[in-house]
Amino acid sequence: MTTENISIEICEISTLSVETSDFGFTRYLYIIDDVKSSLVIAILDRKLDEALFWAYELYFSGFKEDVFCILEQMLDMMYISLNPTLGPFLAKKKQEWDDTGAYCIVGTFIYNMVYRSYDVSRFVKKYCKDQDLIAYIDAQTITKPASGSRLKRNLHITVQPKDVVKYITINHIKPHELLRQTIKYQVIKNTLAIFDHEHGIYTYEQIQSLYWYHWLYYVNKSPIWAERINTYGGKLNHESHSIDFDTVDLEEAFYEKYGLEPDEQPKQLQEMNIGTGLEEQMSWTEFYEKYAYE
Repeated sequence: MTTENISIEICEISTLSVETSDFGFTRYLYIIDDVKSSLVIAILDRKLDEALFWAYELYFSGFKEDVFCILEQMLDMMYISLNPTLGPFLAKKKQEWDDTGAYCIVGTFIYNMVYRSYDVSRFVKKYCKDQDLIAYIDAQTITKPASGSRLKRNLHITVQPKDVVKYITINHIKPHELLRQTIKYQVIKNTLAIFDHEHGIYTYEQIQSLYWYHWLYYVNKSPIWAERINTYGGKLNHESHSIDFDTVDLEEAFYEKYGLEPDEQPKQLQEMNIGTGLEEQMSWTEFYEKYAYE
């Protein structure tokens, strides 16, 4: 990794898009929305490797623009006011990604955000409907130091490919063993009220059924899987929520290469993908109290 300090203008991003209108799974069978909110929380919790894991789970599932949208909007709503030089630096890096598509630039964003001071009050005031909490925030004078920060405010980090190569999609493991080798973190499931995910209305049993028996239909929401399915001639069957293949041979070839068998995985691994259904949900007040002060 190298360091540099630069300054250019950054455009304003007005909303934090961590929800999607369609339920679906990522490359390693996490719920797409859950990965987005897990990324936000991991950054706020200053968990570097976990934040990188969630960011690249989205990125290599094919949601490249979504990753940058989330990071840029977090930057705008939570970081810029306390880190005025960080925006220009990361804006230049985003332009570099636009020009080159270098996946390590996602890591550059994460490394430079995860230990910085932040202020969630603007985010809470924009999305929370609790007027008492908003009034309380308005009455506060918030100065949020970066507890245990390892970065000086004028020091910026540039990540190299070797620093994040371990997050690239793995294809050389037998498919029924793949999740056991790649699932590293349990998805964060206690913020459904904060991020208002569409699947928050589903019961755990419903999500479990989709994960067990209809995963291939819903994983098609991820571009990496849509390409794989298309390569083997698979077509969406909206009536049965399944994938139909042109021939039995193509279907068998597909499953031989990509059959993840989520219903056959250990219970602990399944819960890392979709949670337990027993998570106690965080309120807006709890969210603000946890992340406004340290």
